[in-house]
Amino acid sequence: MRVIVAGIPRCGTTYLWRCLSGHDAIDIAHSYSGTVIKTHSYAPLHLIGFRAIFMFGDIVNAVISTQLHAITLPHFINCGIFDIENADIYSKDLLNYEKMFDSWNRYNGYPVLMLRYETCWQYRELISDFLEQEITLLPFIERSTKQNCIQPDLIDKTKHTYKELIEKVNKMPDYKLIYRWRDDPWKYLFDKINQYEISEG
Repeated sequence: MRVIVAGIPRCGTTYLWRCLSGHDAIDIAHSYSGTVIKTHSYAPLHLIGFRAIFMFGDIVNAVISTQLHAITLPHFINCGIFDIENADIYSKDLLNYEKMFDSWNRYNGYPVLMLRYETCWQYRELISDFLEQEITLLPFIERSTKQNCIQPDLIDKTKHTYKELIEKVNKMPDYKLIYRWRDDPWKYLFDKINQYEISEG
């Protein structure tokens, strides 16, 4: 089985990718040919033999952290943007966070576990069950970028720009399984973890 670790930038995708891949190198794949793949792209359709984990979290903190620490050409290209001159993601969703979130938060032909970064340490067993392998999560890493790092007007601008996405994320449970019974050959797995909230496609 192959695993996709996807997510909104600065919401734990690199962290979880490292936990699953077993080393510290950063490898953002633009194809789906590896065993454990990290991506910030939209959800691909109808992959065979994959399960995916999509990481999401506090949108305002994620935007601030991206603007301050991750405005790089490779990072933007991975999100589909090729011009980063005068990039201002406070004022416009240039990286298409909301479209990215929506694309993974629906059935695309393979099981997806939507997982909130800030609470993922509570769900190590859930992740292990979903992937059918025992995993070890690295120690909790306190987010270094806080909202008090920037001017209040930029926080207000960010909240306005991402208002609809913030509402979607706030309504989302900490974890959500997305799959389709009739297409999933691993039905027994979801019997095993039926205590978790499940969303059928």
